[in-house]
Amino acid sequence: MANVYTSLATSTTTITELSAALQTKYSTGVTIHFQDATNVIFSCPQVSDKVIRFRQMTNNNLYVYYADSWTSGTTLVNSVMFRGQDENYAISAQHLICGDSYVLLNTITTSDYTTGIALVGKLTNGNSIAVGLFSYMSISAADHYSKDLTLGENISLIGIDVAFTSDSGLLFKRPIYVSRLNVGLETNGDGSIATIPGLYSVSHVPGIFGASKSDTYFISGSNYYSGSYSVKFLCLRSSLLAEW
Repeated sequence: MANVYTSLATSTTTITELSAALQTKYSTGVTIHFQDATNVIFSCPQVSDKVIRFRQMTNNNLYVYYADSWTSGTTLVNSVMFRGQDENYAISAQHLICGDSYVLLNTITTSDYTTGIALVGKLTNGNSIAVGLFSYMSISAADHYSKDLTLGENISLIGIDVAFTSDSGLLFKRPIYVSRLNVGLETNGDGSIATIPGLYSVSHVPGIFGASKSDTYFISGSNYYSGSYSVKFLCLRSSLLAEW
């Protein structure tokens, strides 16, 4: 089944719509452990070996966590928030892509301080990753980290990183790569580069508010950082592309 796009509401129905999108895409492959008005906690081996939690906060902002396991209610074992944001700014759009091996959320707010991306997925080498990204203006309310959860190492997304087109005005795309910091690109057992099936880097740098969607594709914004309030690095220069 191809990537599935959902434009999430920017209201109190966000969690309900997010849960429905997960179940539509993954069917019996996803287990909803807990859901209430502001939380959905699930497991989906296709996209991660971890338990994932989406938590709706003030102004409908979504925090995203991974954990080793779920106990009851909102109690998780070894829970880590990898994507949060300043709750003072309202959401203007939330783009959700459910792929065969990943879930991508691109949240657009009314301020450049807090627009960001959350990505959980499985590489072709079987490793689970969690990527939390925020806009170039640093935030104060939460940290964003990107990790290979299987290896426990920090990672960065490696995109095309420059904007260019063909002579006829077409963009270029290639699979998004993942690099272990101070180590190098993630690879498969045969030495080929590991990728996230169905998710691409595209030669487009529209800025953080540049997300766009058509009947057949979604292109994220660009220029996103990973790290903490005081120590951060550019993790995604160009846009992500998902097609269906």
